[in-house]
Formats: sequence, structure tokens, C-alpha cells
Amino acid sequence: MRVKVEGDEDMAAALAGNLRKAGFTVGGPVGLFGTGYSIQLERTVGSHILVDGIDCPFERHVINCISQLSDTPLLLQRAGGVQSDRAIRVVSTARTEDDRAVELALVRALEFEVQTQPASEPKTADVGAFPKWRLRLERGARRLRRTLTL
Repeated sequence: MRVKVEGDEDMAAALAGNLRKAGFTVGGPVGLFGTGYSIQLERTVGSHILVDGIDCPFERHVINCISQLSDTPLLLQRAGGVQSDRAIRVVSTARTEDDRAVELALVRALEFEVQTQPASEPKTADVGAFPKWRLRLERGARRLRRTLTL
């Protein structure tokens, strides 16, 4: 799964490293039709961690993880902010402990999202169609038979 991380350089670099360790593809454009996530990280001097997203399982899991990992109060922003269930913006305080809690919470939430996504249907091949390697093998066998019968 592709994750686009933007924002504060230190936090974004640390989160990108943690996501790579967890097996995510980090950077580049997020695909169309919900094939990736977008995370915007900011840092400000304040007493609250602000989470901006829409009401969805991803946002709820981020909020739950942050509240478990940090004692800093959370604020939710709803109006005029992020309008996608695959995007989130988190504004952390200037405390290092809060930065680490936000980074870990985002990794956990993304891992949870990957685990809860329905598995894609396996592709079924046409019954009458042969793979290319089999056709080449049969052609080679015919040539060999012709050569041996001559």
C-alpha cells in the first residue's frame, strides 16, 4: 500500500522510516480510487494534539492509538478540513513524546487498515486459454519430434 507523507521534516522523515520498516511504500502520488493514504503532519506550540479527518474507521483508530500512547488532550477538527477517508492531518505539540506517539499511532492505524481490508478476488483464467510458456513448450516439442523423425 502506498502512503504519501507530507509536512514537518523531522516527523515526516521518522514516520516514513517507520512505515518502510512496516512494509509500506512511502512517497510518490497516491493512486486513484482509494489505493493509498495521505498523511499531513504539522507541529505547533500548544497544549493539544489536533486530528483533522472525516468520521471513518481510519480516523477512529488513529485517535484511539494516540490517546493510548499520549496523555496530551486531543481535539477533532471537522468543518473545512480533510474530506477523504484515506487522508488525515495531525498537528502535534512541540513535545518529543507527542511526536513519537503520533508516529506510532499512524503506523498502527495503517496496519489495522490493511488487515481489515477485504481480500481481492483471485483472478480466474479462461478454461480454454493456455499460458504462453506452455504454448512455447509444445511448439518446441513438435519441432523436436519433426527433427527426430527425419
